[in-house]
Amino acid sequence: MSSNDKSTLTQSILALSNLSSAQNFHQYASEMNIKLLIHTLDSNDPEDAQLLRAAANTLSNLSADFQYHEYFLKEPEFTTLLKILQFSDDIRLIKSIVIIITNISTNISMINKLTCGNSLEIIIKLFEREVISLILRKINILYKIET
Repeated sequence: MSSNDKSTLTQSILALSNLSSAQNFHQYASEMNIKLLIHTLDSNDPEDAQLLRAAANTLSNLSADFQYHEYFLKEPEFTTLLKILQFSDDIRLIKSIVIIITNISTNISMINKLTCGNSLEIIIKLFEREVISLILRKINILYKIET
């Protein structure tokens, strides 16, 4: 994942995204540079939408495992996630970040770090933007399609 070639990086992250939902993926992910994956989300290039979504999906799958929670709450990585919640209009990208934060919120030892600074304010503002209701509607639709 350290390639400077954008095409190679994109393909690598797409592959990780596809693999990240596999049951045993997490045991191998400890060797992965999660910090680099989080900072992939710093891109402001509209052409990177697929890359950003794949990185966020991989991270949301990793966030189901408590051993990775600390990576998300270190700085400047946590700020990277919060910026997406604040400024992005990409519902799929926001959904992945909401999943990350939801997963971390189940880890009692991380609650203080999760709620420090202006993170709660940013999350509450998502409701004002009606982003959360859009995400919940999409989840509801997907649930109905699967059943």
